[in-house]
Amino acid sequence: QTLKTLTQRKNRMSRQLTELKTDSDVEIISRTKKRDTFKVLFYSEWDKDSTVILERARKWATEEGEEKVYLISSWKTPHAFAMFMITSAPSLVHIEKGRIRVQSEFPSVYDFFSLKTHSSSRKGPAS
Repeated sequence: QTLKTLTQRKNRMSRQLTELKTDSDVEIISRTKKRDTFKVLFYSEWDKDSTVILERARKWATEEGEEKVYLISSWKTPHAFAMFMITSAPSLVHIEKGRIRVQSEFPSVYDFFSLKTHSSSRKGPAS
């Protein structure tokens, strides 16, 4: 058991993307927002920008990291949009132990899901 745990720690940790499919799923994560840190991506299946963001988020999730992002569809769980006071999709909600910050501008949501291979080229000039 101990060896298995140590081996798992050495293995690369991927980010987590989890789709919340029911209102009860949303209620469960909503109850943890005062003590946990996670992100919620609100999207619409019919919105071109949302489709672009979802595709990028899925690629982003394959990279190493410990972030948790929950996906909420406007069609499957519209109640969640009202619960978090979201009026447009795509929107990214950052929840950090009770503090909530919303990003609803496409460029900022898109940039959040930057891939490491691209972000390294954004560094400033060498000193």
